[in-house]
Amino acid sequence: MIVRRLPPVHPIALNTVGMAAAVPVLLTASLMRDETFVLPSLTETWIAIAYVAAVGSVVVFLLQVFVVQHWSASRTSYVMVLIPIVTVALSAWLDQEPVTSGLLIGGTLILFGVYIGALRQSVA
Repeated sequence: MIVRRLPPVHPIALNTVGMAAAVPVLLTASLMRDETFVLPSLTETWIAIAYVAAVGSVVVFLLQVFVVQHWSASRTSYVMVLIPIVTVALSAWLDQEPVTSGLLIGGTLILFGVYIGALRQSVA
């Protein structure tokens, strides 16, 4: 993994450089596609954006870097597979979305796959 080959850099500094490099590329692509820029008008939208920016971006990134420093990159990638399970649980709780048998079966398969790929001790 590239992060392990670099000299020790604070994760926030590393992410800042990466995001700063991406801004002109994404802005140029957006302008080339003639997209319009509109600021949200609802308070709920601003709260959601703040949450995603703080928790979904910064906190998750810092946790991911922490885990990569202690696990191999391939084992760490399995952690991200668990996000849909958390999403379904939160959606069922916050939005009263129905949890169907398909979601339960799929969640069980995901957990089993994570156990096999990331958590189970190798037999060699």
